[in-house]
Amino acid sequence: MIVFKVFNKFNEITDLDKSFLELNFAKNQIYSKFKTDKNVLHLFYSGTFGMSKFNLTLDLTEYDKVFVDFSADDLILRYEDMQEFIKLIKANELYVISKNACEKQNWLYIDPLIYRITESTFELTNTTKVNDYFYLGGHARYHRLLFLDKLNKINQLNNISWSQRAVDESLIMLEIPYEFKDVYKDLEIHSLLPKRLDIDNHNDSEYHNNSTSDYILNSVGVKPNLEFYNNHISEIVSETTYYISINPVKGDSTLLNFSEKTFKPLSLGYPFISFCLPNSFAKIKEWGFELFDELFNYNFDSIVDDSKRLDSIVNQISDNNIADKYFDNFNAIYDKHIFNKNKFIEFKKEMLKKYEKSLLF
Repeated sequence: MIVFKVFNKFNEITDLDKSFLELNFAKNQIYSKFKTDKNVLHLFYSGTFGMSKFNLTLDLTEYDKVFVDFSADDLILRYEDMQEFIKLIKANELYVISKNACEKQNWLYIDPLIYRITESTFELTNTTKVNDYFYLGGHARYHRLLFLDKLNKINQLNNISWSQRAVDESLIMLEIPYEFKDVYKDLEIHSLLPKRLDIDNHNDSEYHNNSTSDYILNSVGVKPNLEFYNNHISEIVSETTYYISINPVKGDSTLLNFSEKTFKPLSLGYPFISFCLPNSFAKIKEWGFELFDELFNYNFDSIVDDSKRLDSIVNQISDNNIADKYFDNFNAIYDKHIFNKNKFIEFKKEMLKKYEKSLLF
């Protein structure tokens, strides 16, 4: 039997509201096929408090297996010590589900978001494009603002189809790390924000609260807008987590962050460059995907210094004559495109097997 609960801001484990989006997704898309006689607890974290305030020990030994799910809102993983939290849970078997996770024993790498990314009939073409790159920013996180600010200062923003929300003061702790609270307002990019393109212009209340299965699989956050992919050569992806230097697991170079932002171009076999944590593209290659060496120099991927890594990415986007490279090497790029689309289908199946094995055995 699988029991779904939530760990709330009052340090209580309570029943979930039936409209809870992640609950509906877990029930309908992940666990519906599994039949188990084990006593399983799928415990969602509500994301409304910090573990630094946590002083309880959770005794969950009445369950055969406990899954602690941070995939809905894993802000904690970016600012708190996950290992210390895990030590506070007593369980016969404990698994962690998160999109910001290391490949460690009993950590289910890649959150359930990956199952929301569906395959499409999209194919690359060598037709004329509107622009070389497109970038669709979401929350105005500091690394996104700084990236755009750097491009703006060297007059490169006009060469990119881009979108970015302005800073929301009510979400300031989420968007701007404490380390940058005194400098973020000095960025010149604020005067150009918000700038919205199609996929970034949605109703937040509907986006976050609609709990139907169809909406979960087709919401603007996870459904690629093929107009952009058809009319550009490459996507610039900004992952949720960028700064390894201010992450709670400082020094743990195995920390990675992959969300729907990365999975969308991967699922389409589409060329993309990403400002993300170091070694992210090395991991993508380790998974078996082909990198588009014809278009990009991935040396930035090994740069641990956050400032130098971002500068390297900005320089490559600015100096890279990607259009000539794309059309001159289209046949090779197209072959990788088809390969990666097929690989993504296999990859989703491999990830589901990890859930299945953890749940049933």
